[in-house]
Amino acid sequence: MLQRMGIMAPLLGVVLTVAGFYWLHVGSGDESLQSILSAVTPLVSGVGTGAVLALVNQVLLHIAGRRVESLRITARRWFDAAVWSSSRREIPLNAVNAPQVMEQFIRTALEDMNRLGETLVRAREISAALSTLPVQVRTILDRKLAAEHKPNPAPTDASGHFATRLPRAAVAPKPTPK
Repeated sequence: MLQRMGIMAPLLGVVLTVAGFYWLHVGSGDESLQSILSAVTPLVSGVGTGAVLALVNQVLLHIAGRRVESLRITARRWFDAAVWSSSRREIPLNAVNAPQVMEQFIRTALEDMNRLGETLVRAREISAALSTLPVQVRTILDRKLAAEHKPNPAPTDASGHFATRLPRAAVAPKPTPK
């Protein structure tokens, strides 16, 4: 936002200058110093406002830049301490053993890539299992609904008339002592 405001400050000054000249009323025969200063007041105020805002913006950008740099340095120190220190470096780095250090680095990087590959294979298997889950749930529900809604042969009594059993009343639960 501050970087965008760096462009906006001079533009605001120009807009204020134009607006000031638009509403300026100067008499035709008035050529005094006061009328000349009154005529250039919009120009001075517009350009001055733009310049002041641009300076304030530069100060704020400088402060923000310092804070970002401080955060970057802190993050780099953390990364060096947390990541590079735990990178299983048994051999100290110097000019003589640089090839061994590079080989060890490549070996550990390959191990990390292999672990990542195994993790991605497992993630793919889990994703495939989850993608078939809705179909399996639908199949189970369809079987359950089909078993519950099987048409039973219509019960008849001894006379051959259609007879339906009345549902039993539910037994009230016994109150539990507190």
